[in-house]
Amino acid sequence: MLDMFSLEGKLAIVTGSARGIGQSYAVGLAKAGATLVLVDILEDNLKETAQLIKDETGRDSKTYGIDVTDSAKINSMVKEIIAEYHKIDILVNNAGINAPKPFLEVTEDDWKKIVGVNLNSQFLMSHAVAKEMVKHNYGKIINMASVGGFMALSDTAPYNASKGGVLQLTKTMAADLSQYKLNINAICPGFIDTGLLKPSKSRDQRLQKVMDNTPLNRLGNPNDLVGACIFLASDASSYMTGTQIIVDGGMSAVAM
Repeated sequence: MLDMFSLEGKLAIVTGSARGIGQSYAVGLAKAGATLVLVDILEDNLKETAQLIKDETGRDSKTYGIDVTDSAKINSMVKEIIAEYHKIDILVNNAGINAPKPFLEVTEDDWKKIVGVNLNSQFLMSHAVAKEMVKHNYGKIINMASVGGFMALSDTAPYNASKGGVLQLTKTMAADLSQYKLNINAICPGFIDTGLLKPSKSRDQRLQKVMDNTPLNRLGNPNDLVGACIFLASDASSYMTGTQIIVDGGMSAVAM
């Protein structure tokens, strides 16, 4: 039974893997047997993730300190990965940013930057990697969405819009790439306790309200998402595509 969750012999790319959720994904996938390619603009922090994987699994990882909104750098990286490993089995599009502020205070630059990292990078990475996956009629692409993709979380218009776009991108990719036996799915976290949650005092009060209205009565932590990632990356999810797994402590199941 456990064999269906094994990632032995698989090559996985995780973007935004220098810290937080991406780091937890990378370590979790490595523990499940995958060889990791770590991608993040924070190159120094990537080394910490690579060392964590080495310490916990004995596995070496490849690191790329690149901007995932730069298509030229993405294409060059994918070319190098294929030259060395000959295939890519798993892509986790995890890189993401946020800058909470009321709608009327959002600038055009805010919009472009957040949508660029959260949505455009997932298109660019998937486009480059899927071209290689289809050659083998195998591939697992996991896009990071959010409950903000289908719920109106206040003060996060660019973030919510980008994550809603990720959900639609996931569905369309699944429809277009199913003929090549690729599985394209998304994970929708709720409020996860990472660096993206560095609230002011007023936001502390709002987060307490969120926890009070969440059935499990707490924020999530990055490790709470790892099981869903391994599941979607493995053969256990071979009949799933174009859908999402919600990991939010029950928040979206009740009226806020």
